[in-house]
Amino acid sequence: MLAAAVIAWARAQNSTHVGLWVPADNPGARAFYQRQGFRPTGRSRPFPGAAGRSITEMRLELAP
Repeated sequence: MLAAAVIAWARAQNSTHVGLWVPADNPGARAFYQRQGFRPTGRSRPFPGAAGRSITEMRLELAP
């Protein structure tokens, strides 16, 4: 429900997209966001404060 509320708010603000970073080693979280329409951008970076882990960017394009 929280993801749906954020997406609805972004649409109401006329945003063009919603982006987020998800732990690369959390397939459940990635799958959840993909079901919401988010797609991986191919970008990744180190997980802040967690040596050896990384986060990947996901983005949901919002239709005007």
